[in-house]
Amino acid sequence: MLIQRHTIKIGEEMKEISHRTALTITALCLLVGIAGCGAGSATTARSGPQETSAVVAPPVVQHRPAEVKKMLDSFLLTVSNESDGYMKAAMTGGAASGTDEEKAAKLKAAFPQSYSYLALDEKKAAALVGIFALAAMLTPDTEMTANESGITINGDTATIKASDIAIKGIEKSGQGGDGGKIGKITLTFQDTDWKITDLEIHQ
Repeated sequence: MLIQRHTIKIGEEMKEISHRTALTITALCLLVGIAGCGAGSATTARSGPQETSAVVAPPVVQHRPAEVKKMLDSFLLTVSNESDGYMKAAMTGGAASGTDEEKAAKLKAAFPQSYSYLALDEKKAAALVGIFALAAMLTPDTEMTANESGITINGDTATIKASDIAIKGIEKSGQGGDGGKIGKITLTFQDTDWKITDLEIHQ
């Protein structure tokens, strides 16, 4: 009987220990669960689906001859306006003296706004500005305009023959013929503006 009672007592103690252990384990699980939930929440916040900006291709801009003509006409008007001051300097000998490099530098200094339309090497830039400046100086009330019909566009590149630029007072100008000192003029759309980027010069 004593053994039986002792056994029952031990059994009850084991049950109590088991119950306490179970409560302890449950408490630990709850803590781990809470921590896990916290970690899970943090992990979810960090590694969950990220908002991604959709990559949108820039729209293809369809350029028109009219916008190229507008830029060319503005360039030609600027050359004409700046040629007045250059002609005065040339008449006093200030522009014509010096080496070719010095003359080119003086030309560039006399036509700062005209050069802002260009992205050419120095030789071609001087030839282009010089030819139209000379035309402006030789013809009274000069009007120089580009023929829209002579402008060809391919993507961001446009071309026009120099002979497709009509100059008031110069016979046969603007008729698109060949044989002039300046051949084809190339323009490129850069950022937000057209620039004259190449020039054919006939020797």
